[in-house]
Amino acid sequence: VAVTPCFVVELCLPGILAALEACPTERCRLVPELPSPPASHIRFVRDGEIPFFSECSDSFLQACFEDAQDRIVPPNGVVIEEGTAGEEMYILMSGALEVIKGSDKVAEMTGGEVIGELACFGLMSRRDATVRATSTSVLMVVMRDSVLGTMRNKEHRKEVDRFQAMLQRLALNYFEVAIHHRISNCPFFMGFSGAFVTTMAMHAKQKLILPHQVIETDGLVILNRGRVAVEYEGQELGRLPEGSYFGPTVMLRIHKRYPATIRAAADGICHVLILTHGAFSTAMSRFAKATGAFERAKEEETLICDKLKRLITQKARRFQKGNRFVSIFSQVFSGWAHNVPDEHKQRDGLQCAFLAWHGWLRQRKAVQQRRQRLRDLRDQQIAGWVRRTKSARGKDPAAEETAVVA
Repeated sequence: VAVTPCFVVELCLPGILAALEACPTERCRLVPELPSPPASHIRFVRDGEIPFFSECSDSFLQACFEDAQDRIVPPNGVVIEEGTAGEEMYILMSGALEVIKGSDKVAEMTGGEVIGELACFGLMSRRDATVRATSTSVLMVVMRDSVLGTMRNKEHRKEVDRFQAMLQRLALNYFEVAIHHRISNCPFFMGFSGAFVTTMAMHAKQKLILPHQVIETDGLVILNRGRVAVEYEGQELGRLPEGSYFGPTVMLRIHKRYPATIRAAADGICHVLILTHGAFSTAMSRFAKATGAFERAKEEETLICDKLKRLITQKARRFQKGNRFVSIFSQVFSGWAHNVPDEHKQRDGLQCAFLAWHGWLRQRKAVQQRRQRLRDLRDQQIAGWVRRTKSARGKDPAAEETAVVA
């Protein structure tokens, strides 16, 4: 109780934690149980012998931890919450954590543990568990952009191959139970029996695709985790969400190649399931009753693929036309912007855009007229060649026409 008027400054926990995160050297003075900060994040990883980053070069770790930050979590503080989106990976530097899934405690974590690595690499869009601190804990926050940007550097090919193999093992253990569910929900297999789908799931191949990497295979591709971009002649036409499938007619040997290029998106690694023609033939030989479903799927997918080819071609043409318009508009607009006062730019912008578009239409019409003239000239040349050939053989076309009229 204040006896006289006084001024009180209230220090809240979020403010104290933010100050401790910004000033690492002051942590052990204010909170004795916090250890002294390491000389660098690389030194902590080296001294702690963290298996996740073992055999990585210092240059690779330096690039990954360039934007890394420290986070201090008090007891009962939530590090990540189940069901929320996240792109960060956490390394527990000190303290203790507990992992809660639903309402059950499933694991405990101590110093050196890595949390959220699948979400950091783009293999998970949502957190699958809640991680809570049981004591005051210090964590290193590693951002997705730093890790993926480092992996795109060709100088770190050795580390990239190692991470890809390690993530392949993690995905094999983590996504194994979801393969049957993903294949059974694929629209291509809707008419097939459960036993047929189980056989296909047993023969499915799992593969991790790095950012910007093209998916090269000769079978049906089902996107299990992540996102892929659809490209045609160098133009990105769109992106496919999780659960999409691509290339059933290639698996059925109806077509030899995909109608477009599928490439992993730039913002994460994707996990795909690949079903080859051999696996499908093996399943068909075991289940003779699946012939009817196979014929229906074959007919439907052929029609869908033909329609998809037309749509991809049309969309690619629209992209090309749009790029030409943008180029023409930018040239006209840049010249117009230098000569028009600022107060008239907003009023005359639509007129400039219309003139640019009208100029592109005139240019397109001129190209079409030139092509028509070339076609007419070619027809005249062919007609003249025919007359000369008949004259050389002793048959005058004019005389023949007169005889026919007579």
